[in-house]
Amino acid sequence: MEYGEKRLWVGTNGSTGIHVLRQEERGWRELVHGGPAAASYLAGGADGCVLAAVETNAYEGTPGGAVASCFLQEDGGPPEIRICDAAKGLAEGICHVAYAPKSGLVFASSYPQGSIEVLRLEEGGRLRALTSLQRSGSGPHPEQTGPHAHCCAVTGEERLLYVCDLGTDEIARYGLADPFWLRTAPSAQIREGICPLEPIRLPTGAGPRHMVLSKDESWLYVACELSNQVMAIRAVDGAVTQILDCRPGEEGFCALSSIRFPADGRSLVVGCRGMDGIWRIPLAEEGGLGRPVFCASDGSFPWDVLPLDEDICAVAFTHSGRVEVGRCGEERWEREQAWAVPDSTCLLLQSERQ
Repeated sequence: MEYGEKRLWVGTNGSTGIHVLRQEERGWRELVHGGPAAASYLAGGADGCVLAAVETNAYEGTPGGAVASCFLQEDGGPPEIRICDAAKGLAEGICHVAYAPKSGLVFASSYPQGSIEVLRLEEGGRLRALTSLQRSGSGPHPEQTGPHAHCCAVTGEERLLYVCDLGTDEIARYGLADPFWLRTAPSAQIREGICPLEPIRLPTGAGPRHMVLSKDESWLYVACELSNQVMAIRAVDGAVTQILDCRPGEEGFCALSSIRFPADGRSLVVGCRGMDGIWRIPLAEEGGLGRPVFCASDGSFPWDVLPLDEDICAVAFTHSGRVEVGRCGEERWEREQAWAVPDSTCLLLQSERQ
C-alpha cells in the first residue's frame, strides 16, 4: 500500500466513538472521529465496511448489546464515519466480532452472557441477526463464575469456528456447513449448519482471551488473561504443546490482552496490561515458541497491539488515553508518534482499496 492508502481505525469504550487516522509521508494524521460509542472491537467486513462490537448493556434505548456496520465516507466533503446499520437487542457486552467473507456470517462474542451471536452481513452493510450459540460452564478463578466468550476465529475455508471462552478454560469448536449454503440459508435453518464439536481444554484457571491461527492453520496461539501465559496448540488434535509464562514481575496486577502476527509471520506480539509493555515471541521450528522478550512501555494498559509493517506496531494505551506508533526495542517500547484517543481499546488497519 502506498502513502495515503492506509487507514488506522481505533475503537474506544468511550463516547467519542471510532477514530480514523490516515498514513501520510510524514506520519499518521487523524481524519475524523464518530460512529457508534462503546465500539470496543473492530473487524473488516465486505466492500470497505467495518464491523463494530458495541460493548453495552443497552444500545440506543434497546436492552442488550449491538453490532454496527460503518463506512468511512470521504467523497465530496469532510470525512465522515457513517453508520449503515446496527443490529440491536443482542446479548449484553458484545466485546469481539469476527467476519467470514464467504458465508457473510458475523460472529459476535458476549463476555457477560457467554454466548456467540450469529448475524449475516448483507448488501449495503445491512445486518440481520440469525441465532445465538449459548456456552455453559465455569472455572476455579473468581472471574470464572460462568462462560465468557471473548473472541472468535474462522478458518480460511470457513469450515471451523474457534471461540476463546475465558470462563470455562476452553477453546470451543464448531463445525460449519458449506459457506455458500450458509450465505443463503433461511434464518430458521442456520443452527443446522453450526455443529458443536469437542472443545480444546486448557489448564484450569488459564482464562483464554485472544488467539491467532498460524498461516497454514495447523497451530493456534492463545493469550491467557488470568494465568498470563501464551500457549501453542496443535490444531489437528487440540494438544497444548507449549506454555510460556509471560508475567514480567512478581508483584502487581497483570493481564495479557491481544495477540497478533507481524507482517513477516516469524513472531508474535502480545499486549501486557498492568505491568505495561509488549511481549515479542519468536516462532521456532514445528510451530514452537522461542524465548519471549518484554518491551516495557511508558503508556498504561496496552489493550491492543497491531503490527503495521515488519517492525512497526500501533498500540492502544487505554488508561493513558492515547494511541502510539513505534517499535519494540531491545527492552523498551520506542514511540515514534502518539495521538490523544480517550478510552482506546482496539485497532484495525484498512486499505483504501479494500
